Amino acid sequence: MKQFLVIIIFAFSTLAVSAQDFTYGFLVGANAYDGDISGEAISGGDGYSAFGKDGFPLNIGVFGNYQLNQSIGVKANLFYKGNYKSIRFDNVDNDYGQYVSSIQFQPLLVFDINKEYNKGFYLVGGLGVDFKLKEKTITTDFAFDEDVYKTTSLDALFGFGFTFSKSIGMEFIGNYGLSNSIALSGYETSTAGAYVNLYFNLTPLINK
Repeated sequence: MKQFLVIIIFAFSTLAVSAQDFTYGFLVGANAYDGDISGEAISGGDGYSAFGKDGFPLNIGVFGNYQLNQSIGVKANLFYKGNYKSIRFDNVDNDYGQYVSSIQFQPLLVFDINKEYNKGFYLVGGLGVDFKLKEKTITTDFAFDEDVYKTTSLDALFGFGFTFSKSIGMEFIGNYGLSNSIALSGYETSTAGAYVNLYFNLTPLINK
């Protein structure tokens, strides 16, 4: 995973130096999801950015955006996220909770509705690849003897965004799980959720 991240950062840096149609900056945001889990004694689970829990509460990272023409571009979001994740057991009052930190990589295709790229409303779609860094049990009733979540998972992404100015924009991206994120033997999960990101374009400041 470290080699993969180094390649992504190198690609961002190369484009930033060489391409006039490339913009970049940093983003902050949050996310939440709901899941159905099939398997003995477990009915479902959910997760969200760890506000009020034992961990960093925001998604934070960088983005790069390359304009292909007036309507279409490609974008990549790369960020750290810390989620509180719970599992609901059948006939048990308390959920099983964990703090899970990960790196999310989102290669995206951008379509500008008004044919004025980086201005106003646009659609966005692509994939989300999640690389788990660490998971830690928060509930004290019991703990599994093995990791609950897999080291990598894959989502389909689709949403929209608004560019408010040359420097600030916001995205709302829905996600649907394409892979089973549960590592426990004999269990399958399906998830759906959303990301909200506020991003800050640094290109106007750096290129002054």
